[in-house]
Order: sequence, then structure tokens, then C-alpha cells
Amino acid sequence: MEKKEINLLVKLISNGDPDAFDKLYRSIYKPLFRYIYGLVPDSAAVKDIMQNTFLTVIEKCKEKIFFVNCFSWIFTIAHSLSVNYIRKNVREVTSCSLENQDIAPQMDTDGKIQLRIAVRKLDAEEKAIIRLKYLNDFTYKDLADLYQTSQTSMKRRVSKIIDKLQNEII
Repeated sequence: MEKKEINLLVKLISNGDPDAFDKLYRSIYKPLFRYIYGLVPDSAAVKDIMQNTFLTVIEKCKEKIFFVNCFSWIFTIAHSLSVNYIRKNVREVTSCSLENQDIAPQMDTDGKIQLRIAVRKLDAEEKAIIRLKYLNDFTYKDLADLYQTSQTSMKRRVSKIIDKLQNEII
């Protein structure tokens, strides 16, 4: 579903359309679940965080609080709730599961192994950025909104992370 459609659904939810929430939930569930699971690899916790994310969306819609990019706004809510969970449960949370996902299906097995090793060396925020950019198809603008920085700064940051990965692989 396109981001414009998500913006429209959020507006419809704020006007009390019950079908709009169902459509929003179905359209954003999988990418949101993947993103949160990458931060908090505990299925029960992910479901709780998702539930709280959607409850927050409903609450903000009732308050008629709108954002230009509702897709990024929803991921920002999920990100904040995930970080809060991690802070409270820091001993229980293992490292980010990005290295377990197939982020380069076109690579041969040796290349994938090298990439997984390189990804393990990234810090949690770098892994989250790469996951959003390449697994959840976030644009630089979406990432910049989420991390409250400029698009140019985010492009540089992604480029540095990619360089870091390439240097590890070579």
C-alpha cells in the first residue's frame, strides 16, 4: 500500500471510519512486525509493542493529530516503544536479528556468510537503519523523519554503513 493511502486511512480513522483501521492494520502489519522483531526478537513482546503502537495511533487520531507522512509516524511510534522495552529488559534482549534475515538473496552462500559476519559488527542503530532501508523499503525521507535528521545527513549515514559493510566483506 502506498504511503498516500496510509495517510488517507489515518484521516478516515480520525473521522470514525471503522473499516479504515482494519485496512491500515492489514496493510502495515507485516513490515511493522518485521521491523519490531528486528529490534526485539521476542514474539510476545513484539505483539505487545504492536498492540500499543496501534492503540497510540487510534488515540492520536481521536485527538486529530496528523502528520505529513503517517507511515513514518507509525514506525516512529513502534521504534520508541521498542526502545523503551529494550531499556526495561536490556538483559533479556539479544542482538538484532538482521543477520538472520536474507538481506541479499542474489548473493552466493559464501557472500551471504561474509555479509552476516559484517552485519554482526554493526551497532544496533546501524542495523535498524539498514533493515528499514533495504528490508522495509524506507526512503531517505522516511528514515530522516524517523531519526529526526535531514535527508542529506541520512544519505551520508547509509552510505557510511554500506562502506563499512563493504570494507568488512572485501
